[in-house]
Amino acid sequence: MSTGAEGLRIIEIGDLGEVAGKLLADAGADVIRVEPPNGAPARRIGPFPGDRPDTNSSLHWAHFNTSKRGITLDIETADGLALWWRLVDGADAVIDAAGHGVLDAAGAGWDEAARRYDGKSLTWCSVTPFGREGPWADWASNDLVQIALGGPMMSTGYDDHELPPIRGGYDHSLWMGGEYAAISILGATAGFEAGLADGPELVDLSIHECVSCTVEGAFPNWEYDGRLVQRQTGRHSSPDPTPAWQFPSADGHYMNVIGGGLPRSEQGLADVLDWMESLGQVGDLRDPKYQEAIHASPMSP
Repeated sequence: MSTGAEGLRIIEIGDLGEVAGKLLADAGADVIRVEPPNGAPARRIGPFPGDRPDTNSSLHWAHFNTSKRGITLDIETADGLALWWRLVDGADAVIDAAGHGVLDAAGAGWDEAARRYDGKSLTWCSVTPFGREGPWADWASNDLVQIALGGPMMSTGYDDHELPPIRGGYDHSLWMGGEYAAISILGATAGFEAGLADGPELVDLSIHECVSCTVEGAFPNWEYDGRLVQRQTGRHSSPDPTPAWQFPSADGHYMNVIGGGLPRSEQGLADVLDWMESLGQVGDLRDPKYQEAIHASPMSP
């Protein structure tokens, strides 16, 4: 079965594009990761086996570069620039995540590609923190900035709203941007195949925009009802309080009973209780108090 990525050759440069490259490579594309002569910065991101930093043993690097091929070149030199364009000559797409304006300044970016490849079915996906243009285009950024400014962190934390919100672990914003980038490249490729565009096509992907539309129910609650969602311990944010999912266990830890609270159906609850009773574990769970709502939100008119 075709994955939609098979047969594509993609040139990837820059750490912000490594998720998109991984997704496409694992789906069958021939992805060539381009690094500077001293190696990509991502090689210096841990963890490392034995806690011994080494550019050849970064587990971060190993994970995000499965299924790819690699090459080093220096686009600041004439030979490196010539090699870069030879790579692009044979590509279906370029993931340009080298940094805002970096490739353009070296004569290796979208502006030059648009001139060289007029009419060619080439997708140039520019991955930057805040897009190629606009008042924030030159701003520096990191995952904490993106998750806070884009909105997801507002929904992550505890019922006690006196406590600050919490950033999710391990660079979620890069995953969000990478997923949108991979989908955009496949979409542009499908457009070429359907004869809907001549190319080359620029995908101006802002990680901030990707993050800000990946906020679950926050947008529809605000747009339709003018309501803000609230952080809730271990469960989805909501404009109204919802039943707890997280409970202390006898060993001093906690258990998340996902979908806990009210049963979805009386019969479903009865079946579970019958099963628990057969194991001698039902206790007092047949007490009606476990089926009563602590809080219910009225239906919107």
